[in-house]
Amino acid sequence: IESNPFPASVEVRLEPDAETDGRAATLVRKLASTAGVADIGYDSEWLGRVAGTLQTVRAAGLALAALMALAAAVTVATVVRLGLHARRNEIEIMELVGAPLAFIRGPFVAEGFLQGGIGALVAVLLLWAGFAVVGAWWGTDIRTILGGEGIEFLPARMLAYLLLGGMAVGSAGGFAAARHAG
Repeated sequence: IESNPFPASVEVRLEPDAETDGRAATLVRKLASTAGVADIGYDSEWLGRVAGTLQTVRAAGLALAALMALAAAVTVATVVRLGLHARRNEIEIMELVGAPLAFIRGPFVAEGFLQGGIGALVAVLLLWAGFAVVGAWWGTDIRTILGGEGIEFLPARMLAYLLLGGMAVGSAGGFAAARHAG
């Protein structure tokens, strides 16, 4: 071929915030009015739909996380309440000798705290095991598919948040069950 059959083209990559503050639309208008520009491929409508879909998925994920946290708190509260009923005689004796409510309810909140923490730890360990299995099974193929060099497990900060969140949810469940003690 004596000449290039494809027209000259320029690919422009925008900063992430260029779409929100209008700079991208301004650039498209300027380029469209420039001499020699035949076509501009900028699918702002499609990008808007993708952004809307991502926002919906994030909201659904947040709602699902809240529902799961509520379910975990109710489960912990139910288990703690069973322990409370099993220790009903000891609680009555503690009330008769004048133990303060914090002294009576405290162990049940601590039990919920431990249950939530252990549950979160087990969940993180299972998640890590699944990550290791997928990494061993697909190895470099998954890196090629996702386009990343080093795919890593959750960062330490996120793991800490998950564990602390589990403990907080467990404590809330323990506190809800302990309201009936005393």
